[in-house]
Amino acid sequence: MKKLIQIAIILFIIVELIINFLQYYYTPIDGDLVAIALPAEWYSKVLEDPTGLKTISGGELIGGAGRYMAHLTMYTYYHYVPEFLQTFISPIESVYVASAIFKLLTVILLLVAFTLYNKFHFGTKNKIYLLTPILILPLIQYYGFYDVMRTVDQATTYVFFYLWPVSLFLILYFPIYKWISTGGKQRITSWQLALMVPASVYISLDGPLMPPLFILAGVFSLLIKWSSDKNIVHVFKMIQTREVLFLLFTIIFSFYAYYLSTFNVESVPVPGTPDLKSRYLLMLQGIYILLTYDAGLSLLLVYTIILTLILLKSNPKDYEAFKKTHLILIILAMVYIMLLPLGGYRSYRPYVIRSDTSIPALMILMLIFTQVNFLAIQTFRPGIKRIFSFFLPFLLLIYFVRDIRIKKGNLCEKEGLEIISNAKTDTVRLNNPCNIMSWEPQTNPYFTHFNSQMLQVWNITDHYQPYLQVKEK
Repeated sequence: MKKLIQIAIILFIIVELIINFLQYYYTPIDGDLVAIALPAEWYSKVLEDPTGLKTISGGELIGGAGRYMAHLTMYTYYHYVPEFLQTFISPIESVYVASAIFKLLTVILLLVAFTLYNKFHFGTKNKIYLLTPILILPLIQYYGFYDVMRTVDQATTYVFFYLWPVSLFLILYFPIYKWISTGGKQRITSWQLALMVPASVYISLDGPLMPPLFILAGVFSLLIKWSSDKNIVHVFKMIQTREVLFLLFTIIFSFYAYYLSTFNVESVPVPGTPDLKSRYLLMLQGIYILLTYDAGLSLLLVYTIILTLILLKSNPKDYEAFKKTHLILIILAMVYIMLLPLGGYRSYRPYVIRSDTSIPALMILMLIFTQVNFLAIQTFRPGIKRIFSFFLPFLLLIYFVRDIRIKKGNLCEKEGLEIISNAKTDTVRLNNPCNIMSWEPQTNPYFTHFNSQMLQVWNITDHYQPYLQVKEK
């Protein structure tokens, strides 16, 4: 029976990952990918200034300022991975497969991160932490509850800017988490520090969420460590440790990365945009929308709260080891959310908070969700456990069934790319009504200039081939 359960778990994980891969593969190319990966003229300057010092000294606003690593990663990935894949598949297929692979790798990285944290807390004795993917994978919604609990963005570009750096951050911060949780007993080694410093630089410059997240996590970590021993002599010694030096470095560098991001052309306030007070009021509406627009997020939140309260009442001693950690994580999530309006206003995020900007808070909720469930499995009495053993699978089944569909959304776009690939005319006229590497159909060949260049990079065309889409009458 034990072996059958293990086989069932492995099969479930494989099936989920296959479904996820197919969902990612059939996703159209988003309208920002080409401009960043090519890059277009307005994004090329960020790649010419890795340190950002030229941008700051010149005072010029440029596209992507403070996001150098995200732009470099996309440029490198989409110039080399599709080319490698073309050894086995067609040029058009290679682009979709490359995007699907990146999204799947990001999901796997996230699963590894959650598993590491749970392994630390639950140990290796009964290996319950290996069930982490079973609890997390159904929660990664690509269609079902996507609007309220987005993790893997349907637009591949924003996976590079959001979930990818957040997943890396969780891996990077694991040694710090262990150091704090063990009262300084589990230290960072010299070789770990040598890897963590450049990794923190990469992550800080790899998305808009990362500088604030580094600053918050660093400040929280230092405060927790300082509060455990306020003796001035011990504090002075603590400052000299590798861990504190690393935290101070990440905080300082993240302030620099945040300042650099103010030179992003998108950060310029648009006349008539809401002031700070209005942004906070809008964010409250945004939180209400996330909790009520669809049931996914509120269901997960309510379930986790109820299970935590049951543990506090029936198993207070067992939950004691997690109580402080979960409280700190909840406060961290709340402070993070409260800082969002300070990041300015974007018209495409009318309520300030959205399911992509709230990813760090969602990650905290998911981590607490897995830990209270594992604790319930280990400590509940037989009577309560029978009830619990019904509700948890039922909850996971809801998320699994809601997101099981595979929407073949890129077939029209692929058909258009095939026509462009085989065309020999000066400008290809397409009757396809769908978006082709854009956010909307392009009726002017002028606006397909960069797409046409990217098609050459991907070997989909062997010459510069502009195109336009004819409006349906």
